[in-house]
Amino acid sequence: MEKDSKGRLEELKSNIGLLISKLEIAKTENRRLSEKLQINEKELVTSKNKIANLEKQIENLQFANAFSASSSDRKEAKAKVGKLIWEIDKCMALLDYDKVEEHGRESEAQD
Repeated sequence: MEKDSKGRLEELKSNIGLLISKLEIAKTENRRLSEKLQINEKELVTSKNKIANLEKQIENLQFANAFSASSSDRKEAKAKVGKLIWEIDKCMALLDYDKVEEHGRESEAQD
């Protein structure tokens, strides 16, 4: 029976050794993956910034092209700018209407 206990104890020691070895491997892999994640996160931020800058460049180029194009393109650009101005005026009118309406409700509440 003592031999059986010793055998089990040796097997248990062996299993513990394997678990410790696997734990160290897992820790090393975890560190490696954490470092890789940090690198990828930095690359992602850099890529997002590049995309934002490129989108701004595209917008600026499109705007510049709208004014440096042929006369028919200029007419189209003027129409687009006119439409944008009209939409802005419409938004401002709605905001003014909301202010007047809100002021009216406040006056009614005070009466």
